[in-house]
Amino acid sequence: MTTRSDRDLPPPYDRARARQLRMMLYAVLASATVMVILAMALLIHTGDDASTGVVLLVVLVPALVLLGLSVRTLALLALADRRVKMWVTASGTAATLDGLLLTRVGVGWVLIVVGVLLVLVGALPGRDPDTGRTSG
Repeated sequence: MTTRSDRDLPPPYDRARARQLRMMLYAVLASATVMVILAMALLIHTGDDASTGVVLLVVLVPALVLLGLSVRTLALLALADRRVKMWVTASGTAATLDGLLLTRVGVGWVLIVVGVLLVLVGALPGRDPDTGRTSG
């Protein structure tokens, strides 16, 4: 019984879908950067210990997690690694959850929309251009 190596397998996403995912991941990356800047401004502006904890817990830590996830996903997408599908789903889920934390700020709604789109575009099967059928 022979096994195929990862090099013999087709890439996880075709070029058009990878481009869409890359654009959405850049939007998540930009939103997370805005969240870090917002958190730093809030930390500098507020001197209260209670509000500092809230800013760290609600804004800064989720933003740093989102930055890490989106950078890792972009790297795997560039390498056409098979694990990228799992990372796209994780990045989309994290973006949606972080957006729910920040629904009072505009960046929260952007994260919700982009997170849901990331999960959908990353998880739905693609179309084979020759036959028009879906491929898994």
